[in-house]
Amino acid sequence: MHYDEYFSNVFLNICNIAILNTWQKRSLSEIASIIMGQSPSSKNYTTDTNDSILVQGNADLHLGQIVPRVWTKQITKMARSNALILTVRAPVGQVAITNSCVVLGRGVAGITGPAILYYVFQYLNTSHYWERVSSGSTFDAINSNDLENIPVTLPNSVEQDKIFIALKKIDNLIAVNQRNLQYVKLCKIQFKDHQILPTERCFST
Repeated sequence: MHYDEYFSNVFLNICNIAILNTWQKRSLSEIASIIMGQSPSSKNYTTDTNDSILVQGNADLHLGQIVPRVWTKQITKMARSNALILTVRAPVGQVAITNSCVVLGRGVAGITGPAILYYVFQYLNTSHYWERVSSGSTFDAINSNDLENIPVTLPNSVEQDKIFIALKKIDNLIAVNQRNLQYVKLCKIQFKDHQILPTERCFST
């Protein structure tokens, strides 16, 4: 089964959408704006948080968010707040959502379109889609043509919103459980090292 057919079926189960033939298949370039990154000169890199955040690749992404490491005084290509940032060089396909304007280095692309694309890209990554389309002499990479021609099958905007909200709730639940797990691990370390009895919070859900 092609990825977009599988993707549609998964969403049908989540949102109880009855009619698959109302979903439309389009290329990514038809439903989103794509900006390929261009790295500023390294002489303009700074640690001044008043400058623009520079996103260069996977090291700047963590759990779907941008983690600022480097700033720049030079504006080359920029993505606005709430845009998707996708890594286009190895590892290809990591995705995050910006909460502010960022400068795009050559290792990423900025994509502005339906919010649900965040989960489309997550699925493409976990289904190894990028491995089939990426190429490079020394490392995997994708270009603007690869991105523009990605086939995406989606329902109307109302159903997209329902699906996005459902998946976002699942993401939030996962995040809460991950935090609880980290706290339990910390309690275990403290108990082993200092013989401190675990608190009730260690076992809260």
